[in-house]
Amino acid sequence: MIETLKRKRVILLGIGHTNAHVLGQWIMKAPKDTELVCVSDQPAATYSGMLPAVLAGQRPVSAMTIDLVKLCAAASARLIIEQVTGIDAEKQTVQFAERPELHYDLLSIGIGSSTATITADPSTTPNLAISIKPMQSFLQRLTDRLHHLAHQDPQRELQVVVIGGGVASIEVCLCLPAYIESVIPNPYRISLVTSNQRPANELNGRAAGILEEELRRRGVQTVTESRVASISDQAINFNDKTLLKTDLAITSTGAAAPSLLKSLPFEKDEGGFLLVDDQLLAKGSNCVFAVGDCSSHYQKPLPKSGVYAVRQGPTLWNNLLRALREQPLAPFKPQTQFLKLINLGDGRALAHRGNLTATGQWVLNWKHRIDDRFISMYSDPHAPMSTATDTSPLDEQCRGCGCKLDSDSLDKVIQTQNPDGTSSFQDSVVIRDDGVTQLNASTDFFTAPFADAYLSGRIAALHSLSDLVASGSKPTSALSTLVLAHGPKARQQEQFLELSAGMNRELGSFGIQIGGGHTIVGPRTEIGLTVVGERPTGTGTDKDGLKSGDRLFLTKPLGSGLLMAAHMQAKCRASHFQELLRWVLQPIHPYLQLIQSVEFQGVTDVTGFGFAGHMLEMLHASQTTAEIQFNSIPMMSGVQEILEEGIQSTLAPDNHRKQRHMNVSGDVLKELTYPAIFDPQTCGGFIFGVPEDKVARLHDEAARLAIPTLYEIGQVCDLNRGQTRPPLTLK
Repeated sequence: MIETLKRKRVILLGIGHTNAHVLGQWIMKAPKDTELVCVSDQPAATYSGMLPAVLAGQRPVSAMTIDLVKLCAAASARLIIEQVTGIDAEKQTVQFAERPELHYDLLSIGIGSSTATITADPSTTPNLAISIKPMQSFLQRLTDRLHHLAHQDPQRELQVVVIGGGVASIEVCLCLPAYIESVIPNPYRISLVTSNQRPANELNGRAAGILEEELRRRGVQTVTESRVASISDQAINFNDKTLLKTDLAITSTGAAAPSLLKSLPFEKDEGGFLLVDDQLLAKGSNCVFAVGDCSSHYQKPLPKSGVYAVRQGPTLWNNLLRALREQPLAPFKPQTQFLKLINLGDGRALAHRGNLTATGQWVLNWKHRIDDRFISMYSDPHAPMSTATDTSPLDEQCRGCGCKLDSDSLDKVIQTQNPDGTSSFQDSVVIRDDGVTQLNASTDFFTAPFADAYLSGRIAALHSLSDLVASGSKPTSALSTLVLAHGPKARQQEQFLELSAGMNRELGSFGIQIGGGHTIVGPRTEIGLTVVGERPTGTGTDKDGLKSGDRLFLTKPLGSGLLMAAHMQAKCRASHFQELLRWVLQPIHPYLQLIQSVEFQGVTDVTGFGFAGHMLEMLHASQTTAEIQFNSIPMMSGVQEILEEGIQSTLAPDNHRKQRHMNVSGDVLKELTYPAIFDPQTCGGFIFGVPEDKVARLHDEAARLAIPTLYEIGQVCDLNRGQTRPPLTLK
């Protein structure tokens, strides 16, 4: 199938309860000729309704997580994990700090709300005050603080204060004990602070009374009619100058408008929330919707509740479809009352609606069924699979360096052109040498690995630079070769801009930018760069520089091809995707300084032919052998899980044929992650050999350059004359 740029674009800014509904519907039936872009500052969203059950140990952390990486892959949607800086309503663009602005035809803003801030003394102990929001990081921040306190004194009774007084803060008080006891051994006391006359004053008298009794029965001290002025070191300061000692303050106060809303050019209410009409359109706009907690109806404001956000989902989806078809929009009709199910943390819950109240285990089971049903809609997405009638090699082939031609085919061509056995085919070649300076050139080209053109541009530049860096050459110029997908000219221009901006961001670390190139239109987006660099004559590194006794090092874990292949099938977890990006976007310029300063000779980058293929290339060129400890080869998280699912890159089977040149112990062959050494790497690390007398200097220089861990994996050995054993031994 031919890749086509869409005519229209819908952007979801923030993937809360309402926008998540749109994303889920998009997987089932995406509108024709329309691109979906999801913008979030996190790769996962959190379902707030499940937090009490997680704190109480009734559900695992994964039960409250919506994996945006998987969902967007399944929806063929672009996911941008960035902070938004503003919106230009006239140009209809979303603006970012570092990447180019992005045009929208329709925009839905659903960034939720923040917790109302409480002034903290600058000298306050770090993490003493923890806000419930952002909820994605709440449990980690809470855990870190608890561990810190336990490390100081595992016997001291801790004073934990929850600031709020609404239903959400009461649930935290009642469910928190189980979480504390699962994390640390300390005894503790929990207090609830509210400025109201009684906790849960939004409920009827009977329901509020039940919750007050639960708090008393569970030993939670309730401090009412006390407004917090500030939080200082180990104490909460009230307006009346009294103090309440605390080791940990959890703020679950009223909703506040996120800071981004202040800069948006739309009308707001007195609290700073975006005003919307009955159709959920931002007041004064015909193409921008605002949903969930960040919005406020200009005539009849609703409470900030996830219930309303969930109920807005179908209306938003319907109105987006209607707007794309230029049809009249439908109104959102909120219910006048809704059911509240409050987790009591002890296997029971309280149900409240209007004047009706009930408690019991059956209520908690009811709540679990509702929450489980909601999260299950987003828990196991699958990428749309091609049918037998429309499948093509382009659909099935991996992207990034996984789309490379296999090494055996390359070898046959090279042997045909060089019948004497010599070869001038190198990753980086000298194109001029004036006796003082050598000019080296290298080129790389692959299919865009992700739907996000800017991200793909960054990855392409880093990948293309690695051959020059491996040769010890400083990049001095670059040319791009691009294939843009078919589509409207405005979209092609935008894609060109994003690709170029991404490439220039990484080229800029060497003080260069794209100087020119060539661009055509083709069946799918392809990115190539030719880069030129220089090094002093007589210096530099090559594949053939390994010497017997050299200790071998690898600079990055393996697995980028596997994670990219999993991502194509919507099976790469958000946490694994984060690690993938952390490694493939790792700055490359410090490694040039390392190579030049340590002056070791044998270096190569690990790319399409995988660790085994590129290691064998070095050994063959250097006429040496090597012994490598398999367990010393680092792997990205998720590699084993992906291999167990039977996922691999399309190039991996060809790479695996290199095993015929290897001596692999039986124990290594049984390792579940063994196939990863044949995984084609996009933006892979470097392999290099270092003489024994330079190892200490290597580590000193790496520390000076703030280079992450260098992984020592084995040693280079002699290749004896007439030796028949394989050059690479893995044990």
